[in-house]
Amino acid sequence: MKILALLLLFLAIATGCSFAQNYLMDNGENGSFVNAFVGKDKIAFYKQATIGYSINGRLDMALSGSHVHGDHIGTFYTITPSLSYLFIKQNKMPFSMGISTEYEVKRFTQTDLIKHNSFRVGASLYHRFKIGNNASLIPGAFATFTNTTRSLAPYRDHVNVSRMGLQNTILLKTFSITPGVSYSQNTYLFSLRFGIIFKGANHIEDLGDF
Repeated sequence: MKILALLLLFLAIATGCSFAQNYLMDNGENGSFVNAFVGKDKIAFYKQATIGYSINGRLDMALSGSHVHGDHIGTFYTITPSLSYLFIKQNKMPFSMGISTEYEVKRFTQTDLIKHNSFRVGASLYHRFKIGNNASLIPGAFATFTNTTRSLAPYRDHVNVSRMGLQNTILLKTFSITPGVSYSQNTYLFSLRFGIIFKGANHIEDLGDF
């Protein structure tokens, strides 16, 4: 596991596709968070804002809004409610591991006739290095699978897309910055996410040793 963590640290210029902030919090911590994301690939430029709440440093509930523009795809907006849960929290184990799910509704500015909705599931892995009293370095890796339904009456089709990525978060107290890169369908997405956590009461419930 130490080899894996060091490999992630070495490779980690990674994707900010993950909205979650639970891996940045200690076990038992609660708090709200906001973050902003920008990304670029050969297709489009992406901007996203997210608000959410973390429970016990494990469960995240979030809502994201995105603006996407590309020369060949036009402009569209998305609204995405999301859930993320760390079923292993770095403590006795040397890493954190989580799952996530989200539902995305996309609307194009040029027309209301196209319906474009996606359901996404994912898995993630993180390792946290303490580099000071108030600073941490947290490399990670993730994979997602997305099923999209597209319709323009009377036509309708389904598209499945997988994505894999690496990321590295620098956490300074409650402020984080996460550069990243991910890969899907012969395209690399380079991204940067900034976030801040507003911590609340701790230890609502003991969710186990891991």
